[in-house]
Amino acid sequence: MVYFTTLLLSMFITLGLIPILYRAAMSLNAVDYPNERKVHAAPTPRVGGFAIAVAVLLPFALQSGFAPIPAAFLVGACLLVVVGVIDDLHGLGHRVKFFAQIAASLIVILWGHLQITSLGDCLPGTYQLWFWLSIPLTVLVMVAATNAVNLIDGLDGLAGGIMLQIFVCLSLLGYCCGDPYSMLLSVACIGAILGFLRFNTHPASIFMGDAGSLFLGFSGIFLSLHLTQDNETISPVLPLLLLGFPVLDTVVVMVERLVNGASPFKADKRHFHHKLMRMGLYHCEAVFILYGIQAVFVSTAYLLRFYSDWIIVWAFLFLVLVLVCPFYCGEAFGARVRHDRFMDRVFKKWLRRTIRERFLAIKIVHKVTEYGVPLILLFTVLLPAEIPFWLGVISGILLCGLAAASICSGIWAERVLRLMLYGLLPLVLYQAALQVMPWAGKLVINSYALVHMLVALAAVMVLNLTRRKKGFKATPTDFLIVCFAVILPFLPMPEIETLHLHFWGTCLIVYFFVVEVLVGELRGNVKPLGFTLVPALSVLAVRGGIV
Repeated sequence: MVYFTTLLLSMFITLGLIPILYRAAMSLNAVDYPNERKVHAAPTPRVGGFAIAVAVLLPFALQSGFAPIPAAFLVGACLLVVVGVIDDLHGLGHRVKFFAQIAASLIVILWGHLQITSLGDCLPGTYQLWFWLSIPLTVLVMVAATNAVNLIDGLDGLAGGIMLQIFVCLSLLGYCCGDPYSMLLSVACIGAILGFLRFNTHPASIFMGDAGSLFLGFSGIFLSLHLTQDNETISPVLPLLLLGFPVLDTVVVMVERLVNGASPFKADKRHFHHKLMRMGLYHCEAVFILYGIQAVFVSTAYLLRFYSDWIIVWAFLFLVLVLVCPFYCGEAFGARVRHDRFMDRVFKKWLRRTIRERFLAIKIVHKVTEYGVPLILLFTVLLPAEIPFWLGVISGILLCGLAAASICSGIWAERVLRLMLYGLLPLVLYQAALQVMPWAGKLVINSYALVHMLVALAAVMVLNLTRRKKGFKATPTDFLIVCFAVILPFLPMPEIETLHLHFWGTCLIVYFFVVEVLVGELRGNVKPLGFTLVPALSVLAVRGGIV
């Protein structure tokens, strides 16, 4: 339960801090301006990283105590966040940031005793690295990985999505090793990134900046080394698969700069994501491809976690050859992606003109979606065998918030409603996963799943029939969420089978999708939807024992 609480806490801290920091950054003119090297077109605040750091460090510090390893990480991470914030606001040279990364690495090495002492089978026998070689190698690896994450932060959602995949894998490795610190930090990072991606999906309204990328890179390599060097069961070269792709991109870029007589630290458009854009891919398409490549690396890392070190090294080289090299070669030989818009120009245009809101279908499916959301919520609050008192208190607070939102402006009403819709159901579903009511047999659960299926089908039809252009749009973040939902049932955790998390997780994903479609279609007029939630909140308050 502590990990679930940490996940929600870090996510909601990020969601709450970013709007405040956004307004402060705009008033102080602390924004990232477009130039010939960058792909965004409008000035954008770079304060998301500070929100991520606070959302991760606060829960982690409260629950990890002051043992040497977590304390060393907290100090090193805070140092990088401070340097990153200063760089985002006023600009710092690469030397200052390198010194900060070296200092942070030395803190966790000397205080937290984190060192690369073994390379497994890559060295003969059981050879342990000497102290004078271990420390500089650890510093080099940590600085390289931290800086690599900082440099891949060039497209909306790219660095956040890649690090999200890495932290999911690290949390699973922490679970396999029984390491509570690693699981706690990984889960906190997952929650913070999920909250951040809400604002960073293309077109992004906020960037993480150097504060965020340095912090996430440092956290990722810290956890990777801690899990692989302090546990004999996991291969010590596994970080090569986890963080090797960003590091490879950085190394290739620096070599290209040196070959062309430029400084290896001079920013330009030589990164892998820039090459994809030059090949004609759209912004979201490039991010999708990079997500997919990183997903293969991360999945391979998890599957090969107990295998021979040389197998992991050869697997990394094979994936680079198969997944990465073709794009480098294609860009070098001038390959271009052609987007055939014939279907969009002719067939889809005719189809939309024929059926778009001219028949009763759009009105029917819209009503099914509009009333399906409160029906699902009401159905859900009746399922758990027990509703704790604290959840009843939350429902009472949400009822008061709903009453206050009814007299507020449209934007505030929408924010309050989103908080209810997104925050309440996961808590109730968790209680249902623990134990359902005795009357909730197979027929009831199948009916519950059928309601989700019908409402989701109606939401898909709404997307296809509507003529609104500012409603729901699939994003690379949605791709990550769906991937996690698909992978979840196959993870080797007894809790997943015992609590049927694959079923409840799928219901939650469907529910979030329907809510996003519905809120987009209502175009700010969400107060009628809010009133339909009163029955579910009232039942929850009564079952929680506050009425």
